[in-house]
Amino acid sequence: MFTAALAALLLAAALWQASRTGELVLAQSPDSFPSQGIVDEVSGPYRITARATGSKSVSGTQRVMVNVLEVSSGEPITDARIAVFGTPPDGGRRLYSPALNSPSDRLTYISQISLNKDGVWTIDVEVEAGAGVAGAEGILKVEPRVRSGENVPYGTAVLGLIILAFAAGVAWLVFQSRRTRRARGISQGRAIGVSPEGEEAERS
Repeated sequence: MFTAALAALLLAAALWQASRTGELVLAQSPDSFPSQGIVDEVSGPYRITARATGSKSVSGTQRVMVNVLEVSSGEPITDARIAVFGTPPDGGRRLYSPALNSPSDRLTYISQISLNKDGVWTIDVEVEAGAGVAGAEGILKVEPRVRSGENVPYGTAVLGLIILAFAAGVAWLVFQSRRTRRARGISQGRAIGVSPEGEEAERS
């Protein structure tokens, strides 16, 4: 019972953290979770594909995944130099982030770019490899980040689960401790009751 309560506590804590940040850390292959298409076109000698992770993008740091194929051979390129640029919805200063090979999949390049305003961003991907230099452009819609106060009902429910799981664990420990002390007391009493020395003392 205590193990189950502890597991529920840990799960509830993870859900609570996810509800606060609106994000989950994903330590999986880039193709194993939802994504949004940004770019998929042939530009010069390359076919450039770019996707944003998640079913939707919210303002803040955004992960962009890039794949590059050489058109003439159809082979993926794993040693390209790739830059990802983001132009804000209001046309402000263009932001830059390099895209590096993913540790779990060298065919995919990962960029972490800060898209800190909601609206439609222009995303430019520039590729430099053995066949030359090329670029492609797409758009990405960024939603405003949900403030913590707007998620109170869900957060309160998760916090309630945390408190309930913690209380269940404490109650189980107290119950086990009392049962152990009671069992020890009964065992000691029986031992004293059947002792020959105890019987002689009672007869005298």
